[in-house]
Amino acid sequence: MRTITITVLIAILALAPGTGCKKERNKAAAFRVNAVVGQVSINAQGNDARIGTLLRPGDRIITGSASMAILHMPERSGIKIYENTDFLITAARVDENGAASDARFDLDRGSAFLAIEKLARTRSITVNTPTAVASVRGTAFKVEVGTAGDGKTGPSTGVSVVNGTVEVAAKNAPGETRSVTEGRTVVMAGDRVIKDTNAITAGELRELKAQESEIGTSLEQPQDKKEKEVREEKAEPQAAPVLKSEQAIREYYHKLEEVNLDDGSILIGAVLYQDTRVARIHTTAGVVQVPTGSIVTIRIR
Repeated sequence: MRTITITVLIAILALAPGTGCKKERNKAAAFRVNAVVGQVSINAQGNDARIGTLLRPGDRIITGSASMAILHMPERSGIKIYENTDFLITAARVDENGAASDARFDLDRGSAFLAIEKLARTRSITVNTPTAVASVRGTAFKVEVGTAGDGKTGPSTGVSVVNGTVEVAAKNAPGETRSVTEGRTVVMAGDRVIKDTNAITAGELRELKAQESEIGTSLEQPQDKKEKEVREEKAEPQAAPVLKSEQAIREYYHKLEEVNLDDGSILIGAVLYQDTRVARIHTTAGVVQVPTGSIVTIRIR
């Protein structure tokens, strides 16, 4: 099987040395489960993931239909693992500053969004999928494993960039390369580009930025969340656009979802925001807020 490697190498100003004890350079990094929706298992179906669970290299996250999980990496970085995904933490180390370094992941199927907020002086992150090789310099990007759609090429890998630049090359055809810049996407399959560096549609880019924001919110410390809630209560609410039909919602957000609640009611619209406490759904009647714990399933329509 061919392999796609996505490598993130980012350099920033050197961090000032601390006065306290430094962490061991070779200590294995731990990843914390920060959010879970639906059916999320660790290593085997039925071994349910729970908020606060610590994961280490060798652990596999498996999500079912209408499910997702958000992992907290060291240095307030995060990964959102979408529905129907098989995601393996292959290797990860913590450097002397407490930053995850030389992290490697395997994405066998499905999709994941990586948002790297704070970086050590040097950092290497790789994501392996079944198709090509991509080198990434940036902080937020989505990787998706799918099918080429022609019935002949086999698996495909799509890379969509919200921030930074991604260099994508076919694994066995080094000359087949593309530079994917902020706000653009590319799809590789069968050692070739099947969708060139196209601009992400406004709806898709809006959704990706919402995913980045969702990850950032899930990584906030309790005190940060409390202060944010106070600010939000004092601030004037932003008016949502008036969308009077399900088709209008689908066209505006590039998606339409069915949210089933534990009281038997169903909301049709677009999920704007969701954390462990509340979810906001834009419906034809406006924006509705419900407790996250009341959601039984979320299905794409």
